[in-house]
Amino acid sequence: MRSQVEKKIANKEKEGKETELRELAKAARAKRSGLAKSPKKEDDEEVRERDEIRKQRHEQRKREHNIARAAPGKQKELRSLEDRDISEQVALGLPAKKSGGDALFDQRLFGTSKGMDTGFDHGNDEAYNIYDKPWRSETTLSNHLYRPPKNRDLDTYGDDIEEIAKQKRFVPDKGFDGADPSAPRGSGPVQFEQDIFGVDELLADVKRGSKRGTDREDKDSKRRR
Repeated sequence: MRSQVEKKIANKEKEGKETELRELAKAARAKRSGLAKSPKKEDDEEVRERDEIRKQRHEQRKREHNIARAAPGKQKELRSLEDRDISEQVALGLPAKKSGGDALFDQRLFGTSKGMDTGFDHGNDEAYNIYDKPWRSETTLSNHLYRPPKNRDLDTYGDDIEEIAKQKRFVPDKGFDGADPSAPRGSGPVQFEQDIFGVDELLADVKRGSKRGTDREDKDSKRRR
């Protein structure tokens, strides 16, 4: 076993040396024949693109580092918000992304034209309400979504849309035999017809017959005793 391992190691070393010698010989032949090519220069556009990617990644790492240093718990929250789907953000009522510093503050607290009597109930500390307006009600994601126009069906179906709307979609084409659809619906309980086929009488006869059979069996057993 040991000899086989040593043999494999020797073969690998031999192959490596042969590969290295072949590369050296190839380079020497190319140098003598003057076929050696100078390294190809990279395209300026590709270089600029790579530099831009490096710059963006550097800024992203710097931003994450600053967030982690300032608020360690907020970094996880921001990452979870970035991974959310747009439908989840609409369902949760999250505000739309807006570039600006004004969105960081509640604008309801600034720019009021009146004094302390606006929303403070004349100084009553127990009943004041400064939030008399919704905060950023027009900047939610649901207000920026596309909504089809009201006349879209008219463009699709044309003048036939009124006839389609008048059709009774949940009414059967053929009613039951003997049923009058124009008859008024009764206000009382449902009235069933009398037993036409005599099922009740037949069941009563069967019960009486089974009872007679059990009585006869009891009498026979008493006589045998």
